[in-house]
Amino acid sequence: MTIPPPSDLPNGTRDLWDALATDLCIIRRGSPTVTDRELLANVVTAQHRLRQIGKQLEDDGPVTHGSTGQTIAHPLLAVEAQLRREIEERLLTLRLIGCGHPGEPFGGELTPVVA
Repeated sequence: MTIPPPSDLPNGTRDLWDALATDLCIIRRGSPTVTDRELLANVVTAQHRLRQIGKQLEDDGPVTHGSTGQTIAHPLLAVEAQLRREIEERLLTLRLIGCGHPGEPFGGELTPVVA
């Protein structure tokens, strides 16, 4: 069973949607709930933003300069960390990752999904 993606998903996210939606259908043994689909859309959108932030950090580097010229951590590092936590929480809720859950990839490592 395939779940059609929402029309407002960011461009370039269809492959991720299809892969996660397929896993979700297997785990749910059929059709996921409306809440499942909304959480999945949130994961895919957050992953898209995470990639955009990663590209920006790659261009800018991990540090920048504050208002008085001091070296500070790039503000996007905090946003990146928060997005990673949000993605992990939603994937755990959907049971797409996590110790002992049917969708556990590669011994529970998160990097294949959120890297």
